Amino acid sequence: MIVSLKAINQVWCKLDATPEIREKVKQACSFDVPGAEWTSQMKNGFWDGRVSLFDTKRSLFPIGLLPNLEKFCSEEKIDFDCNLDALVSISDDSIEGLLALADTLPPRVDGKTLPRHPHQTDALLEACSRLRGVLEIPPGGGKSWVVYILIRWLQLQIPPEAKILLVVPGIGLANQIFSDFLEYSEDSGWAVKDHVHKIMGGEEKWSEKQIHICVRNSAMDQEQDWYDQYHGVIFDECHLVKAESVQSIASNLVNAWFRIGTTATLDKVELNRFKIISVLGPSIKLVSTKELMDQNLLSDMEIEILELKHHPELVQKVKRRTFVDEYQLVYTDPLRNDFLVNLVKMSSGNTMVLFNFVDLHGWPLYERICTDLPDRKVYYISGKISGPEREKIRKEFNKQKNAVLVANYQTVGVGINIPNIHNIIFASGSKSIIRVLQAIGRGLRMSKNKSMLKLYDVVDNLCWKSYKNHLFKHGVHRKQIYREERFKFSTTKIDLGA
Repeated sequence: MIVSLKAINQVWCKLDATPEIREKVKQACSFDVPGAEWTSQMKNGFWDGRVSLFDTKRSLFPIGLLPNLEKFCSEEKIDFDCNLDALVSISDDSIEGLLALADTLPPRVDGKTLPRHPHQTDALLEACSRLRGVLEIPPGGGKSWVVYILIRWLQLQIPPEAKILLVVPGIGLANQIFSDFLEYSEDSGWAVKDHVHKIMGGEEKWSEKQIHICVRNSAMDQEQDWYDQYHGVIFDECHLVKAESVQSIASNLVNAWFRIGTTATLDKVELNRFKIISVLGPSIKLVSTKELMDQNLLSDMEIEILELKHHPELVQKVKRRTFVDEYQLVYTDPLRNDFLVNLVKMSSGNTMVLFNFVDLHGWPLYERICTDLPDRKVYYISGKISGPEREKIRKEFNKQKNAVLVANYQTVGVGINIPNIHNIIFASGSKSIIRVLQAIGRGLRMSKNKSMLKLYDVVDNLCWKSYKNHLFKHGVHRKQIYREERFKFSTTKIDLGA
């Protein structure tokens, strides 16, 4: 028995095998679909609730999963023959050239030159030698500089007419990356505006400039000739772009021989994780948040979990309700919002208050804080605030010493750089490891005005007898995240109904 593969472009291999082996490969590359058990197809026995990343109709196998296929063939004692002549390889001289380039363009923050850290060097070498993969670097780990150096190096490897695509989740990050590139290029003679074009909103999709920073939505559903111009792609913060979107965009980039993702952590859902790996390559974990803290590259942190025991009347209202019913009742509770406002009052230094729902919770909370804290500057960011205005608020807030920023997770969790944060309050809960780590990362960046980040994690306890409410269970998930990341935390129980 033999599996024979031949690379036909930078995304797919043509797989040749007997029908029996093809079926085995299909099953080996199949993953559970979250929530499939609730679909009528699975309930009625028409579907097993799994999808395969092996395109059986066209007999196409994703190059990113070749290591998994090779392992499967070894375990099944199936001969494995793979022809990858169509793929690009890089010489040792090119790798040395990358490090030489990095030496001439060191990281810069606020006009100051910083040392290059070992995990940044490792990230550059892994990306350059593998040419594909997902680099796991925590927030505050200097990821944007790594992306900048890889793009500058890639410019030297491709023809002048070829293009490089940098895909980002949102407008705010597109603007910030452009600003970062301006800072990194200062005094280098490389004019960012001559080389970089931003594609977002109504901006033109085509440009003679070689580097295109493109918001994810703008990279979807383009004509094939648009995708064909790119010889390299980097998905920045790829965990914040839906796995289906990464898969769709990257699958169309058939000429992109350099394909790298960056992330704080990949999705724990197996199907989502492997959709990204299939088109970008394997996950490469370079350093953890705790390791960066231990190296004094990120601020130290204290986590205090504030477990709110709610009034018995609210407990009875919430009992066995849906998640939507529960958070609508809890986030509009006057006692809870009084507590949050008082928590902001007692905080010293710049404080960021994070929420999930704009009209239900975020805006009313912002108005309360403005009214009750007239002597402090209070800022507000949500998806309703334009990209340029968010960037203006970010810069202003970063200059303050005792201000408050009320923001929703989605708009400030996407790589936004705000080092001067002393306190973070989780006014809304989440069980997503990505959202939690991204939110924490906003406050762990080093600043001359702070040595410690204080995180207040508000957990809503509306448990009744053996029943555990949704928001409380989300809090349990966050505790597990803190344990896995080796963060120290303490718990304080507060009775709001007393």
